[in-house]
Amino acid sequence: MAKKQSQLNYDTALGELQEILNKIAGSECSIEDISINIARAKELILFCKTKLKGLEEQINEFTIDQ
Repeated sequence: MAKKQSQLNYDTALGELQEILNKIAGSECSIEDISINIARAKELILFCKTKLKGLEEQINEFTIDQ
């Protein structure tokens, strides 16, 4: 389930988040699995937020330079 951080990009993180959501929503997870999946989802959300924040900073730098 978990991919190495070095192999992770925004699209794969988003895809993995969707898989986790589908598992939880589809009742495919035991209580223990839900806990593990939520922990992984938190990691992925943080990763995505960091990527988006970096992109926002790049855009802001670009617009300031213009």
